[in-house]
Amino acid sequence: MRASTRKIALRLSRISAVASLCLALSTNKVDASATIARNTYLNNTACRFLPGDSGWPSSEEWQQLNTSVDGRLIGTVPVGAVCHDPTYDGAACELLKQTWSLPQAHFNDPSAFMAAYQQNASCDPYTSRPSPCLRGNYVSYAINVTSAADVAAGVTFAQEKNVRLVIKNTGHDYLGKSTGKGGLSLWTHHLKSIEFLNYSSEAYSGPAIKIGAGVQAFEAYEAAAAAGFKVVGGECVTVGVAGGFTQGGGHSMLSSVYGMGADQALEWEVVTANGTLVIATPTANEDLYWALSGGGGGTYGVVLSLTVKAYPDGVIGGASMWAIFGSIFSIGELTLPGATKDEVRTLLAPFTSYLAERNISYQLNVTSLPSFLEHIDRYVGPLPYGTIPSAQIQGGTMVSRTVVEKNNAEIMAVLRNISTSSQFYVAAYALNVSKQPSSPNALLPSWRDALIYYVIPQFWNYTIPFEEMAEQEDFLSERVMPPLQAWGSGAYMNEADFQDPGWKQNFYGENYARLKRVKRTWDPKDLFYATTAVGSEAWEVMGDGRLCRA
Repeated sequence: MRASTRKIALRLSRISAVASLCLALSTNKVDASATIARNTYLNNTACRFLPGDSGWPSSEEWQQLNTSVDGRLIGTVPVGAVCHDPTYDGAACELLKQTWSLPQAHFNDPSAFMAAYQQNASCDPYTSRPSPCLRGNYVSYAINVTSAADVAAGVTFAQEKNVRLVIKNTGHDYLGKSTGKGGLSLWTHHLKSIEFLNYSSEAYSGPAIKIGAGVQAFEAYEAAAAAGFKVVGGECVTVGVAGGFTQGGGHSMLSSVYGMGADQALEWEVVTANGTLVIATPTANEDLYWALSGGGGGTYGVVLSLTVKAYPDGVIGGASMWAIFGSIFSIGELTLPGATKDEVRTLLAPFTSYLAERNISYQLNVTSLPSFLEHIDRYVGPLPYGTIPSAQIQGGTMVSRTVVEKNNAEIMAVLRNISTSSQFYVAAYALNVSKQPSSPNALLPSWRDALIYYVIPQFWNYTIPFEEMAEQEDFLSERVMPPLQAWGSGAYMNEADFQDPGWKQNFYGENYARLKRVKRTWDPKDLFYATTAVGSEAWEVMGDGRLCRA
């Protein structure tokens, strides 16, 4: 779907919800003033059904699904309901306000997600208490997945009843992939198993860790440290390692030494669209392994577990820096496994000498900590959740070393213009992931040539009207990103602009055609859908929020 169409759909969804749908949270009945446009889709199986459609599953059918999953079907209520009548709870609402822009407000809830634009202000703590709390873009039901059988029941029900299917772990997603209006969500958050293995295969032999789909980075870090290992995971420590992080590529503090998250994958345990549990490795169901390892999440199957490489733990050198010249410049964290403080200072000497020669004052903090867990806690903690906010809009692009060397002045001019003439700021990750992985994967190829990945974010301000922030999203897509993308060679799909009109090329590159074939093989009926995921161009989100064939 074109970006402009998507924007209209989201906004009309909000207007339609307030004016005519008014879903009561305790019932599936729809207000009698449902629009004529809505009636157009009531029995149209080219569209997924919404509550109130004649084709929507009956209460008895939902109960049958609940029975089949041993009572683990949840009728969802938006987490923000505590801030609205008739379920207002002042103390709970105030606590929610304090954490609303952080991941921990959302990942323990079956329907909550962190994409502020897609939240659409339908039920958040900052709208007025008397304003209606609407499900909006939140899913209607969720299965608290504990086994492959739960997933099989969910995918079978969604296909038979023509209900939109969503896969959600933490909901830590900036593009709205982990939600869908009227959807049935497969909530994998409680698949928390962790097992250390002495793994052996044709491609890799050595220590490994098998993690359930619900294991978050901080949990993997803590378990690995206790066993004397470290693993590659997100800088934002609440991301699900086996979810969008690894499936989307996954950059890490450790990536320049050990590679991207996708490069760590050894084995995937997956339930496919026909409800079958399969194991995907470089030598078994290798096309599925390849696609899941960097080719994007939410579209090939439902991951139950992932086995990744583990590395011996040890001393980690680190540093952070800030300086003020023109505007604020800072280095959030530098990571150098095995390094002493002196070795870190030696590494930074050319840069600090450059600053000193120009009389630029700076503050440098250097560390050498006994373990990666302590390094993580020092630089992005405090653990377990850290302090990185999740409520933001952003775009991103990676730039190759060759382009930087030839066009550095022009790129700096673009970045300076962004930081001085808009409300967006510039963040950058410098890394070298040029080394090929032990097994081929679907990571965006331009990562291998990238020197810097630029992220252009703006924190979401919930205290101003939604429409003002939506305008900033448009400004990002239409004005901020194009000049920078002119120098770029792709984007990290997990930290990108969901309205990017060139998402196929920018997120997947030359891999897209092959990924589409894998999608067609494992999901021939197009059950799985997620924004900007492989195959998503076959669908369109309509004005009332429903998902229809394009």
